[in-house]
Amino acid sequence: MVSNAVSDLGVTVCGTVSIGGLSGYYCSPLYLAENAGFVITGVAIFLGVGLTRDIWPRSKSSNAGLVLLALAGVGKVAAGLSPANVDLAIHLLDIPGIVLGNIGMIMVGRALRVEARRVARFTEALGVIGLIGSLGFLVGSHSGIGGLLERIGGYPLVIWAAVIGITLIARRRTFSPERHLSRFKLKRTKAA
Repeated sequence: MVSNAVSDLGVTVCGTVSIGGLSGYYCSPLYLAENAGFVITGVAIFLGVGLTRDIWPRSKSSNAGLVLLALAGVGKVAAGLSPANVDLAIHLLDIPGIVLGNIGMIMVGRALRVEARRVARFTEALGVIGLIGSLGFLVGSHSGIGGLLERIGGYPLVIWAAVIGITLIARRRTFSPERHLSRFKLKRTKAA
């Protein structure tokens, strides 16, 4: 948890492997679960942004933040579909995705300051923590605490998305799945 990257859990072989020019021993029997978790998390974040768009403030900060959050979801999907030992270049798209997701949380939090102060503070705080962790990881990934820094960078978005999602579902007056999903239903036409 402290020194190993999260991506090590998604390596698809058991043995000594060279990833990005660095050779090491990897063995994660549950690599399919880890990679599926990346994909599911990414899809959930991406869809969550789209399905809840109507509840967020209409502002430049909110709009830009939501786009960045959606891109973070795409980065997670890329990481899950391309484990580090399979295609490192595509897998590494998750790193800018993590940074963008944290910036996105800060921007959405800023947009919420007037309407929902507590949610804004929570959102901005997690975004700042995540941004500090992700920038620390970019600078010190080989420092011996790279795994910890990566987790500090990446987990706040997942925590935030889960808390916001659970909160919205619990407050059905704010979030109506029927209303938000209705735009994806096909309209029936009358037969002639």
